[in-house]
Parts: sequence; structure tokens; C-alpha cells
Amino acid sequence: MALAINIIRQNGNIPTALPGEDHISGLMFYIADADLPIAADGVTDGFSTTNRIISISTPERAVALGLSRDAEKWIHRVIYYHISECLRMGNGVSLYVGLFAEQQIYDFTEVKTMQNFTDGRLRQIGVWCGDRELAQADLTALQAAATVLEAQMHPLSIIYQPKIVSLSALSNLRGNNQKNVSITIGQDGGGTGADLYANDNSGSASVGVIGCIIGAIAKAKVNECIAWGEKFPTGLSLAAFGNGQLLRNTDKATTEQFDTYGYIYLNNRDGQTGVYFSDSQTMDTATSDYNAIERERTMDKAVRGVIANLSLKTGMPLKLDAETGKLASNVVASLKNAAGQAIEQMERDGELSGFAVEIDPEQNVLATGKVEFLVKNVPMGVMRLAEVKIGYYETV
Repeated sequence: MALAINIIRQNGNIPTALPGEDHISGLMFYIADADLPIAADGVTDGFSTTNRIISISTPERAVALGLSRDAEKWIHRVIYYHISECLRMGNGVSLYVGLFAEQQIYDFTEVKTMQNFTDGRLRQIGVWCGDRELAQADLTALQAAATVLEAQMHPLSIIYQPKIVSLSALSNLRGNNQKNVSITIGQDGGGTGADLYANDNSGSASVGVIGCIIGAIAKAKVNECIAWGEKFPTGLSLAAFGNGQLLRNTDKATTEQFDTYGYIYLNNRDGQTGVYFSDSQTMDTATSDYNAIERERTMDKAVRGVIANLSLKTGMPLKLDAETGKLASNVVASLKNAAGQAIEQMERDGELSGFAVEIDPEQNVLATGKVEFLVKNVPMGVMRLAEVKIGYYETV
């Protein structure tokens, strides 16, 4: 045999990093402390009662932490499923996973715990409560957590996955200022999600699609609706709801009602194969400027950009016009440029249709020490309905 060297190239599955920070996401689960997964030998940073939050960027990392598709405990298989779905949909997503102790009363302060752990970098978080039926109190508590974080200049979007028992029992929980919370009631009806729902569970908890949704949101530009079928097909084989009921066995009037209620579920598209997200609604009122995840994410990004560019400007001296005592024109121009810098980049990136920054030079800065800005953003639109007029004509 001739002397030779064989080279076999291996794929190490190194995750591709997405640009910016819009993809930084979280997944959160409530489980009994006795059910915390046990990490593999040699892994020193596994989950414990003192180490609740871990960054997981690959399925292999999840396996090393004691989570896998073949894990002995059902909840471990569910957590792994949502992690792997998130990483599949949002290739390159930066993902943090939190496993918290089951509660007697849920106030969802753990959302704030996760955001604080990441120094405010989370842009969206999925909260799985598949063993807990949807209640208005939970929606209120989730929004309260988000409102506190927004006041701390660390806004984020929350996607909530509750237990679904009966579709007829679902009601309209949309209300004023519930802009940071969305509710998903969908589930895979023919693949791994369906198997998890059927095996070792007997319908006692919904599996849901929280990982798939968070991955899609992480993949999307902030202005993009995850119901955009061309860009965000779910890759699932059969649409179902969290109680195992298939979409094809559900009356259309029921799904239209869910659209009114603001729930996100899985649907099909006429003339197409595959499964897609129904919409991207939040639980804010239907007429709100923030009635969709992309509207909230776009504004969150704009706010973060303005904060970043103005934070070091506070405390600066402001030259006044000596004759009027008002802000000098060059100072106004400089401040407008600083406030609009990040938003201008968003416009260039196609995340906004346009913007304007206004500063009234007549405001009395000497008396108040305050400079008031008005930032006007023109959002991108989303085609949610295509109305086509078609017919026969003698000529065209």
C-alpha cells in the first residue's frame, strides 16, 4: 500500500453569531427543585438552586447540562425541545435559559431576574407555563414585570405559553397597556411536540411552541412580523393547539375569534404546504400603536438607541444665545444629531420608514436644567390582508 495521509474534515457546529443585539433571547421554565437536571461529568456550571440561569448556544451544550430528547424526565425533554427549536429557528441566537422553582403564587419576578442577569440585554423572553391554565392575573403580573424593566430602560417582549385545556374556554383578555406580552396557544401536531404531548403526559400539560416563536423573533429584524410566511416558515409538519386539537379539525370561526383575542397560534396558507404563525399580536388593545410584537420591538430599539447616545450628554454645558437666553442654534443641532443617530441607522437598515427629532430652542434651560426632545418615528407597515380584484374584461 502506498504511503498516504487521509484528512477527514469535521463539522464542529460552531454557532454563527448574529449581528447586533436584537437576537439576545431568553427561555424560562418553572420546575420543582428536585427536577433540576444533573450535568454530565466534568461540567462544573450546571443548573442548581444557586445557579438558575445559563447561556446555551448549542444543543450539545444543553445535553451536557442534563437536557436531551431522550432524558428520563419528561420536563427535561420538553426544555430540550424548546431550546433546540429556538436554536433551529434562530440560527446564531444568543440564548439564556432560566429554570426557576415552582411557585404557589406567580408574580413572574423571575423575568426581571433574567433581564438583570444579562445586564438588560434580553430583547425577548419566552415563559413556559404549560402546566398552568391561562389567567388574567398572570397576564397582569407579566406586564407589571415588563413595565418595571421599561422604567429601568431595559425593555423586552414577553411570549407566554400557558396550558390549553379547552379552546372554547379561551376568552378575550386584551386590555390597555398590555403591550409587552403576547400569548401563544399553538403546538406541533405531528412531530416531536406531538410526541411529547402524548407520551408520559396524557395531556396534563401543553408542550407548545415557545422555543420556535422565540427563535423566529430572534431571527427577525425588529420591524418584521413573524407571520411573514416567506421568511419565517416554522418547519413543523402539522398545526395544532396546546390541547392537542388539530387546526384542520377546528372551525374557522374559532380561529377568527382567536385573532380577535390576540392569541398567536399555528396555521396553514392557502395554496401552500407547511405551517406558519398566525400573526404577531400583543395583548394590548387592537387599536394600540403597540398591538404587534414588531411595533413594540422597533420602539424598544429606538428607545435603547436614544438612551445610549444621550446618556453621556447629561451634565454637559449648554451654550445659550446671549441676547435671548435660549439654546444656541449649534447646540440644538448637536443635540438633535445625538438623539437621532441610532434611529437614523434604523432607517438605513429598513427598520423605520422615517424619523424626525425636534427640540424647541425657546425652552428655558436655565430655569429647569431640562432639555425636552420630541422624536417622531414613522414605522414600517405589514401586509396583513391582500385584497385582489379579479375578473373578465373585454380589453386590458
